Amino acid sequence: MKFPLTRLITCLDPRELGTSKRDSVHRMKNMLPILVEAGRIQGGTASCDEILAQFKEFTDVVVPRNKQDFVSFSEHDADQRIDELYFKFMSRNSRFDKLWMVIK
Repeated sequence: MKFPLTRLITCLDPRELGTSKRDSVHRMKNMLPILVEAGRIQGGTASCDEILAQFKEFTDVVVPRNKQDFVSFSEHDADQRIDELYFKFMSRNSRFDKLWMVIK
């Protein structure tokens, strides 16, 4: 089943990452080819595979260690910003360099 991009992008919703890893990974996997087609990702399938592997590692390692930061995230809280959350956990970690380029 194909989902619209607006549904696929929910793979980056921190609350989804904290509660539904499997769904988030599935949505990311389906979103990456769309980003390649739109010219937002270079390198085709090989790049998608690498980005997806980084996303899986992020959801396997970082999210569980910091689960409260993800499940309690609220876009309505002025003190919480999604870009700051991802920057905090991803931007300075070379293990997520390709994924970070997608999220930025």
